[in-house]
Amino acid sequence: MTLRLILIRASLAIVFIGWLAGTALPQSPDRDLQSWHDFQVTVPFGPRKGGNRPRTSLLLFGTLRIGGEMSKLIDERVGAGVEFRINRRATVAPGILFRRTLSARGSAEYETRLRTDVNLEARAGILSLRDRNRIEYRMRTGGSRSFRYRNRVQLSTPINNRGKEVFSPFVSYEFFADLTAGKWARNEYSVGINRKVGGSSSVDVYYLFQHNRSGRPRLINVIGLNWRIRLD
Repeated sequence: MTLRLILIRASLAIVFIGWLAGTALPQSPDRDLQSWHDFQVTVPFGPRKGGNRPRTSLLLFGTLRIGGEMSKLIDERVGAGVEFRINRRATVAPGILFRRTLSARGSAEYETRLRTDVNLEARAGILSLRDRNRIEYRMRTGGSRSFRYRNRVQLSTPINNRGKEVFSPFVSYEFFADLTAGKWARNEYSVGINRKVGGSSSVDVYYLFQHNRSGRPRLINVIGLNWRIRLD
């Protein structure tokens, strides 16, 4: 299956599922239906030892989010970082992200985030467990600044056909803790499938439910795509 065909099918599925959800869910300022589109490009660099991949990689990433019952662009993000591979099961990735959002009144708000990810992975048989720990320093419009800790745990397992992986279903949970305010800020639950595209690249198609403990919308249903492209 070609990359173009996978992209077309995934996009049509998101539009169709979003239309079904939009007709089933009543519109409310306390709820929203959104579509998230994320990408990450990984570019390894540095010396290769014994044919292994370099231990350092450049990361380029971005996000587009469509909200208002999937009717308008509400969030744009772009950033870069460097990933350091400690061993087969652990990486550290500091980076910076720039964000532009539209408020409910239609005015633009801007934010810069400095962040560091510590990624851990463990395997037990056919099960894979990934634990991402992220510390963010947020600098927002108006001079507001804060620290936030995020922890996401994801469990996945491959589905094979004749010894070849077809796709990998996964479930994940993430919590957000506002360290400056000293409170639990958000929970996210997601379920989806990961499909490899080419040698080292992949795409996630997923559903996510977000529960915000402050601010609006408080409850968000998300249909999303997450592209991971690795340039070896």
